[in-house]
Amino acid sequence: MIDEQTWKEVVDRLEKAERVVITTHVNPDGDAIGSEVAVSEILAQKGKQVHIFNHSPTPKLYDFLNGRGWIEHFDASRHEPLLEEADLAIILDISDWARLGEVGKALQKSDVYRICIDHHIVTDGVAQLMVVDRQASCTGEIVFDLAKRVGADISGRLAEALYTCVLTDTGSFRFTNTTPKAHRMAAELIERGVPFLEIYERVYEQNSPGRICLLAEAIRDLHFENGGKIAWFRVTQKMLKRCNASYWETENLPEMPRSIQGVEVTIMFAETAEGFVKVSLRSKGRVSVHDLANKFGGGGHPYAAGARLKGSLDEVVPVILNEAKALFR
Repeated sequence: MIDEQTWKEVVDRLEKAERVVITTHVNPDGDAIGSEVAVSEILAQKGKQVHIFNHSPTPKLYDFLNGRGWIEHFDASRHEPLLEEADLAIILDISDWARLGEVGKALQKSDVYRICIDHHIVTDGVAQLMVVDRQASCTGEIVFDLAKRVGADISGRLAEALYTCVLTDTGSFRFTNTTPKAHRMAAELIERGVPFLEIYERVYEQNSPGRICLLAEAIRDLHFENGGKIAWFRVTQKMLKRCNASYWETENLPEMPRSIQGVEVTIMFAETAEGFVKVSLRSKGRVSVHDLANKFGGGGHPYAAGARLKGSLDEVVPVILNEAKALFR
């Protein structure tokens, strides 16, 4: 729950700012991109100058939200001067400096006032004003409340972005963070004319041949631990090349083993080109995986979390598996 004094300060800051920059975490998901677009649309309606730039490129499946072409891949030479000129920076869907990547480093050097809007467990004080509701189904739900408070016209691209947030972060209303409020938000957006079938198709039914190939590779690599309670697999750079798949296409792959009878926790170990391993953890709801991710500098939710570890798959996999097995002791 966000108190009224915090809301008042957020609204006041938005009203006074003329030049605003917006960013989110590395490897952004639907809630991150949707929240950025939604906040930018709210500010544009108020006549504000808005710039969005992220450490990571936008995954292609969310390109449909970037119709204005406002979301840019961070370039220090172009974007650091914009930070210096900005009245306000808004950080969305993350409260961890490390997961802001190069943009986070630039923000730490800047004197710009920062607002963080998030629904995760807070790990760092990345902003002077933290607007956090851990009961919210998604960051977009908080932005939806913000839109109402400032009297925004919730239609068109703004409404589509907000619906993408709640659709993707609840796993199409299947995950344990699906609340009555999440359903009411979706219902209201549909009443406002959101093309919900089109958005679902764009997000979940645009698989490339490369991604299907990657899914097949993941299934072939599937392993089980603790009597079948843990399912895990690897995605290597060789797999990505063999399938002609992009790294962003690993998104949602950890959901696949969740459907297997008896599995409680699934883990994807995805090798990056920079020498890291992205660890994605999912739980059916009886075991929390947040503390495991947090132990290795990551974060997220009790039942969906992740971390990014320096090292090879051979180094990272046994360390994480040992901790995962401890969840059932």
